[in-house]
Amino acid sequence: MDDPGGAFIDYKRAAELAPGNPTLRADVLRLAEALGMEEDGRRYRDLWPETGPVRRMPGEADLIVLFEDGVLPARRELSLFIPLTGSGGWTAIALPVYDGPWIRPRPLRVRVEDGPSGETAPVCDLGALAARALRERMPAILIRQTLRAAAKGAATHLAHTRTRDGEWAVMFLTLYNLLSERADLRSWISLPQQAGVLRLACPAGRRRIRLAPDGGGAAAELELDFAPGGRVLVWAARVGGRLVAQTVSLDSAGSGGMRD
Repeated sequence: MDDPGGAFIDYKRAAELAPGNPTLRADVLRLAEALGMEEDGRRYRDLWPETGPVRRMPGEADLIVLFEDGVLPARRELSLFIPLTGSGGWTAIALPVYDGPWIRPRPLRVRVEDGPSGETAPVCDLGALAARALRERMPAILIRQTLRAAAKGAATHLAHTRTRDGEWAVMFLTLYNLLSERADLRSWISLPQQAGVLRLACPAGRRRIRLAPDGGGAAAELELDFAPGGRVLVWAARVGGRLVAQTVSLDSAGSGGMRD
């Protein structure tokens, strides 16, 4: 860890976003103890009396598991058709909306051969963040769409009253109004809906690791080498019924391949 002070700040922020995550709590306490931040340590121990820092014994290594579940749903367009009084034409308002499918946080169960076991805990609900971001933008979107609809309605009314072929002009502008109005559907559809994390202290040596998602579906087994005092990162992702995993040694340049 090149910047333990910066990491401590980041861990505290992450723990505030996911206050129920035991891994983040333990790492906050571990760093507070390692950095000699007694006041912060006391405050967090009082806040989380049931949590203690994870202490790695001599000859053990850290296993860090990051689990991503699902993908963010794409936005869809909700169109509202509005009749224009006086001209007989129509205009439209198009809004971006999410309608799922949303998934609840589901842990990934991790079992180490001749070692500890545990399950990931939620660290970030990206689905909720995406929905909140759209909800916060919705007033501005509604104002912009209302102004566009008003401008198109005024143009249609003007064409109806000021042109010789008013009915044809209204028909043309109505088609334009309905076909040209499109919602902004850009979104981060490649991001996961849920993200979880787990840290375990594992005995050194070559160990078989089993990853089993909660709720069924495909499991994965990996064989990892744990060096004393080392750290191994396992990234796992479930999309549909498929689970993929990749391993990276944080103490060397080597990395494992994709497994499913």
